Amino acid sequence: MYIPEARSFDEGIEFYSKDTVIVATRQEGKVIISKSKSPQLKDKETKTIPHGPLLSAIIGSLILTNHAFLENSKIQMLGILTLIWFGIICYYFFSSRNPNMVQSYKYHAAEHKFLNYVDKYGKEPENCAEVMKMSSISYRCGSTLIAVIMVLLTLCISGLLFIPTIFFKIVWIAISIFVTLYLWANGKCDFLQKLAIKEPSYDEVEVAFLGGKEYLKIK
Repeated sequence: MYIPEARSFDEGIEFYSKDTVIVATRQEGKVIISKSKSPQLKDKETKTIPHGPLLSAIIGSLILTNHAFLENSKIQMLGILTLIWFGIICYYFFSSRNPNMVQSYKYHAAEHKFLNYVDKYGKEPENCAEVMKMSSISYRCGSTLIAVIMVLLTLCISGLLFIPTIFFKIVWIAISIFVTLYLWANGKCDFLQKLAIKEPSYDEVEVAFLGGKEYLKIK
């Protein structure tokens, strides 16, 4: 049993199937489940997230004024990788400190708990208590997949820049893939995700539980 995609907002959670969106929200203390042909929820506007790209632009400008950086293509590539890492980390760091995102991140964790239950047991949970016991960390969260891709790119590009022969470059790519998969499988690529979740209460888990159950009915 597999749920292809779900997304959390400060108002609730949406579960996406091919033709139907299950919208789960809490209104006046009650969980409301509705169906739609298109996404209905959105997060509150935030002014803290742009700080990440702004800092990246400032650091990038400083680096680009360095003559050694401009003259050495290998240093340029490593500098670009560093800027990408810096921008991504800043995005998650500043958004995690935005008070408007707290509720969204609680729903995000509750959604993960439900998905983890389905992934582990291959069936829908019988009650919220079962979901509450699950981990808030999901190996297939978008933020973790971003970290996995960045780790793999960093390892591969770093090796390709400094390893001299084609044979050893190929060997390095294979090693990089193995190392990345090992880190992913052992929870070492969850550092961005930990900034994008907050431990949910029963209220958030109940929304995920009822919304997820309704989603599974239409599969």
